Amino acid sequence: MSKILVLGDGKLGSEIVKQSKWFYISRQKDDFDFRYIHSYAGYLKNYDTIINTIANTESYSPDRESMRDVNYKAVVDLADYCEATHKKLVHIGTDFSIANSEQPATEDVIPMPANNWYSYYKTLADEHILMRMNNCLVLRGSFKSNPFPYPNAFTNVEGNFLYVNEFAKLVIELTKKGATGLYNVGSKNPYTMYEFALKTNPGVNPICDWIDDSMPESVVMDTSKMW
Repeated sequence: MSKILVLGDGKLGSEIVKQSKWFYISRQKDDFDFRYIHSYAGYLKNYDTIINTIANTESYSPDRESMRDVNYKAVVDLADYCEATHKKLVHIGTDFSIANSEQPATEDVIPMPANNWYSYYKTLADEHILMRMNNCLVLRGSFKSNPFPYPNAFTNVEGNFLYVNEFAKLVIELTKKGATGLYNVGSKNPYTMYEFALKTNPGVNPICDWIDDSMPESVVMDTSKMW
């Protein structure tokens, strides 16, 4: 049985650990800087599989430097380390990487990220892992807190959204069965964000609005490979 380590104790990392009981390390608990592999590599040496849930998830932040350093450069260093030390890397990608692709997007579609730094650097990291690693699993998707935490939900945004407990369950299942490569992880059928929110927050208000052109209207994926 592979020895598995979870990186991060944010929304998804905490849920994976809660469901799996796998050991984890985090920047808060173990005082390391994810941007520098040498600050935490010592924790990785006794594990065969590393699940990375650490990311800057401020999707519309204009902070290009942080997005680059955390979501791309740090992930590249982690991937290269895992490849050199013969460890499997399970990495959480993003459905924002196919926001401008033909949809529903399959795993082999050419990535066309949404118009923001988060999408751009997450996509670059995903592609580096897939091109440079022999043993990896990249999971493309998105998740929200359960119940839906916001008072409003878009009626004009569509995707294969999942709640964090659902997403974590699938991460665990795919990791346990030894899946490799790229998987679209999401619901069997797409929802509008409003339809998705109603599942856990019946009082949510429908809205039809835009932040700006950095917000994708659709991140619909073909999830048939997973199901």
